[in-house]
Amino acid sequence: MYSNTQSTSLAAFHASRLTPSTFLIKEYDDIYSEQPHIYAKVIPAANTILLIDTGCGGASNNPKVNVKSLRHFIESFKIEDNDGLPLNDGGAMDYVVVLTHCHYDHILGVEDFKDSLILASGYSPSFLDQAVFSEHSLCNTLGIRTPQYSPTLVPHQYSITSSNIDRIPLGVTILHTPGHTPDEVALYDEAEMMLYVGDSLYEYEPIIFSEGRIDRNLVLIGGLFNLFRGRKECGFADLN
Repeated sequence: MYSNTQSTSLAAFHASRLTPSTFLIKEYDDIYSEQPHIYAKVIPAANTILLIDTGCGGASNNPKVNVKSLRHFIESFKIEDNDGLPLNDGGAMDYVVVLTHCHYDHILGVEDFKDSLILASGYSPSFLDQAVFSEHSLCNTLGIRTPQYSPTLVPHQYSITSSNIDRIPLGVTILHTPGHTPDEVALYDEAEMMLYVGDSLYEYEPIIFSEGRIDRNLVLIGGLFNLFRGRKECGFADLN
């Protein structure tokens, strides 16, 4: 749990409201030039924050940044779009973390949440095996430390619940979307008509197939669009 030290601190993150329940957290000046998008869905009824990815671990180009912990930011920094309150004031709510895939710019902040439920794709468990994880996360390529964590691997169309004893549904479904990587997932928020697609689609950049198959990805992307056929108000959110 972090107390409010915002008056003397500069964070590596900004946050703004995306939907009635969900905030977009941007790591705006990371040293890898990824500028990852992180999503935090606030669900008070389940005493839970659903966190989609964890970014680059607060590694900023700005030497004045002294708050590099995503969890510290979420629990202590006042957010204008949240009535001037932190997203999880004092850490009162639990976390469920979903990693859309294992590339470094999505997982470098995950160790902040090692005491929480961390979910990842169960499509290709061998891709996430510890023996090859440093390679598949691209941490080896960059010469950086690979985060250590133990995700729970979940099936296609997995309905996320809170991690507490009540197991309250969070209204979000995990969809396997192997293509960019074998462990890529998307998340569908039915009530708010939002689809969080990870790196399956980019707004301004070509899709990268680092370990996946183009033919399989095209079929899956077509399936995602079919999911929303006729639903004109659906929103798509990418994470980069």
